[in-house]
Amino acid sequence: MRGTLSKYVGLSLLTVAAMAMPAMAQAGGGRGGRGGGGAGGGRGGAGGTGAAGGRGNFQQNRLDQLKTSLEAKDDEWQAIQPALEKVIAAQQDLQAGNRGAMGGGRGGRGARGGAAATPTAATSDLQKALAELQTALENPATTPEVLKTKLQAVRDARVKARDQLKQAQDTLKALLSQRQEAVLVEGGILE
Repeated sequence: MRGTLSKYVGLSLLTVAAMAMPAMAQAGGGRGGRGGGGAGGGRGGAGGTGAAGGRGNFQQNRLDQLKTSLEAKDDEWQAIQPALEKVIAAQQDLQAGNRGAMGGGRGGRGARGGAAATPTAATSDLQKALAELQTALENPATTPEVLKTKLQAVRDARVKARDQLKQAQDTLKALLSQRQEAVLVEGGILE
């Protein structure tokens, strides 16, 4: 019984630690990241502090892991990395656009979150269209014609974002070996 309990407690602690790691990585771990720069020098600065530095380290760590998974040589990586970053950015834009202003479907009108919740987050055409739709929805005097126009703008922007993602993926595929492509398909980066 004692051995089973020890295994259970150990597994529980491991599970909690694994669940906390992404949050700590995004927040920079509260101590400046991996001892002053993270893997590969840390793109977010010298380890980064606060949310912005943590995000930079998290993204750089993810890219470093992908480089390792792809078994890319440095000269190969110089060509692959910018194309890979474009794909990741296009995926993030489309995913944020699919969640929309509702924050992934949670909450109601008074509890909106997500990427389109603030005008400063509206950086892409899709985010701008969603922000404009949200503003229209928040105004009870908005006419059905205005809503129809805003809806069409969101739909058009989603089509454009999907096209941009497909183009970025095609560009990336052209740079990859068959094995590298398989790694990125398995990882959800390529279709």
